[in-house]
Amino acid sequence: MPSLPRAQARLASMKRRSAGGGEPPHPSGEASSRRPRTGRGGMRVRTRLAAALAIPVVAASTLAGLRVNDAVNRADAYGDFHAVAQLSRSATVLIQDLQQERDLAVNPLAQAGAEGDALALQEQQTQRAITAFRAQAKRTPRSERLQRHFTAIDQALATLPTVREAARDHARLVQVVSGYTDIVMPLLGVDNELGGELNQSHSQGWALYTLSLSTAMVSSQRALIANAANDQVLAGDVRASLLASMRIRDVTAQEFRLAMDSTELARYDALMAQPQVRQADEALGLLVAAPGPEVLPASWYQDLTAKLDGLTQLETTVSNRLVEESAARQHEARDEAAADAAVAAGLLGGSALIGFGVSRSLMGRLRRLRGAAVDVAEQRLPELRTALDAGTLKAPCLDDRSLLIPGRDEIAEVSQAFDQVYREAVHLAAGQAQLRENVSAVFRNLSHRNQSLVQRQLVLISALEQDEPDAQQLTRLFQLDHLATRMRRNSENLLVLAGGELGAPATGPVPLLDVVRTAMSEVDQYERIVPHTLPALDIASGAVNDVVHLLAELLENAVAFSSPQTEVTVSGQHLPDERVLVEIRDLGIGMTPEQLTAANAGLEAGPAPDADLSEPMGLYVVGTLAHRHGIQVTLSQGVPGGVCAQVVLPPALAGTPDEPAAGRQCAPARRPVPAGRHRVEAAAALVAGSAGTARGQSAAVEAAAPLPQRIPDTSLAPALAGQSPTPEAGGRPQIARRGAEEVRARLSGFQQGARRAAQDDRLESEGV
Repeated sequence: MPSLPRAQARLASMKRRSAGGGEPPHPSGEASSRRPRTGRGGMRVRTRLAAALAIPVVAASTLAGLRVNDAVNRADAYGDFHAVAQLSRSATVLIQDLQQERDLAVNPLAQAGAEGDALALQEQQTQRAITAFRAQAKRTPRSERLQRHFTAIDQALATLPTVREAARDHARLVQVVSGYTDIVMPLLGVDNELGGELNQSHSQGWALYTLSLSTAMVSSQRALIANAANDQVLAGDVRASLLASMRIRDVTAQEFRLAMDSTELARYDALMAQPQVRQADEALGLLVAAPGPEVLPASWYQDLTAKLDGLTQLETTVSNRLVEESAARQHEARDEAAADAAVAAGLLGGSALIGFGVSRSLMGRLRRLRGAAVDVAEQRLPELRTALDAGTLKAPCLDDRSLLIPGRDEIAEVSQAFDQVYREAVHLAAGQAQLRENVSAVFRNLSHRNQSLVQRQLVLISALEQDEPDAQQLTRLFQLDHLATRMRRNSENLLVLAGGELGAPATGPVPLLDVVRTAMSEVDQYERIVPHTLPALDIASGAVNDVVHLLAELLENAVAFSSPQTEVTVSGQHLPDERVLVEIRDLGIGMTPEQLTAANAGLEAGPAPDADLSEPMGLYVVGTLAHRHGIQVTLSQGVPGGVCAQVVLPPALAGTPDEPAAGRQCAPARRPVPAGRHRVEAAAALVAGSAGTARGQSAAVEAAAPLPQRIPDTSLAPALAGQSPTPEAGGRPQIARRGAEEVRARLSGFQQGARRAAQDDRLESEGV
């Protein structure tokens, strides 16, 4: 196997060739694109293989095409069958409405059981059924025979007004019944077209036709017998009509038994075996053999109605089944056609892929090697670098995409060398990731140890401050206290650099004023910091520690890079988009435009593993904390001088308190502090109670005299320029200036409360 340096040199050479888009030069200097000479037949091997594969492919394509075409034709035929079945169902509904209308027109017993103007309502129902039938007929493919049926149906329906008029004029019974029957018969003919294109006209469609015809005969029998019983006279034409209907009923019953399937036939036999049906047939036989209707039993109408209802239900069931079966068979035929087409396409595609693979087998190995090299250079190694930078690479992560080319030739040897280079790169990256994790762990351990020591130091200093009567010595203790606080913040900076969290989160939202006070108490020369108008809102508990640390770093920079005779102001306001802007202004030496641009770029980019932290560690920590919570921090030139730091809190972090205050937010009311409470909340309570009462001063932070007026939006960040701030209720009051000693005393009391709460919080988190 070639050595690692030689393999790396080969990899670099291949990358240069890949970037150039050409093949390696021929040793003789000729162009590498020269094609090899063809064989004696003048045909390349690739072409011969293609010709050898084309013959079976064409034959298979022809057979597959014929099969797919047959399946498509059957699907179309079943589609026509389904359309005719739906038309037959519409015709069945129309026939039933016509028979009901006829009974209401000529059957005195049906008229006696109806309510109101039932005949007019039934005529309207019949018209709706006619409209639905014609709409379905327009959607049905029309064959020549079906067109003849449509013509006959239109002619029959045209006589319906005449038949209705004859029924209203009390024409002869046989004439009215025959008129309705003449309309029904063409509609029954639609059933004969079911399955005509599938050569099934003597099975399903014929069975439905015979059943519908038998049902129509039973309905006409009931109407004729009802009139004869009402008139107590059996006319000759009525007797003849009854005999004809009985003959048709017997013939259709025989045909139905031959054509219908076993399920419907069993239901039909069960219906015919019912006592009421047998009694109805016996009553009809007695009537046609007797001279008059006196021989009819008392229950003849109920028996005949039960038979008619059973036949009607069976007719509806058969019609619905034909519609459902035709739809299912149509879907099956379409699925079969799609499956055949998919198989044919798969065979053709497979044949094409086989031919392509065989014809390009020689070039495939080199192209595979080149593709693996490009994949490593352009995808895998960049992904490895990204995972390393993001800190998500914990162990060697060799994926399953092997770079090895099987074989014993030079191509296989090159692939082995390149695979070894790739594996070494992965192990190197994993080692760097482990090294970074170890360094971060060391930082976190050092930070926790330093914080523990500093916390003990702060507890001791706080005890000395409480027992010290000398004001000068107390001032020195305050300075020592602030120095220890600065040391603790440096330890927290190490924790941020190592990706750790700044202590346990608060137990609930904390007012923005308390957050600003806590940040001020952690800054040396805090008496120079003057808070102005701050909106009445709370900071989410999970972000309190980070926001305090972020503001403390910005305040530290503002105090450190400005004259001791100047003030640093902190103000806040609502933005129209529900965000909150907190501004920190100083009158210091300021920054050049280039420095501001570089600093803002670093703040916007967030944490970077290769960042230079020799000097701007504070801004790096600010950017890291800001990106952690979606906070926007921007530095700009101050007016008239210095730097303005603009901190924009998203709506998710800044919420409105339950009892909003008007104008400037004041200090929280005195309340007891539970054990283990977060240091910001505890500090707010202690400074409002303990510090204020001990020194006889108010706990509220008084604002200094207003600064010189400036032009609006001149120092806002580009993302905030043009947004008019939301004015706080009550305006901005002018508050008298307090002395430096008074401010020092108040913030010292605030700091003492913060230290006591921090001690309890730290001991609880460490399990002491």
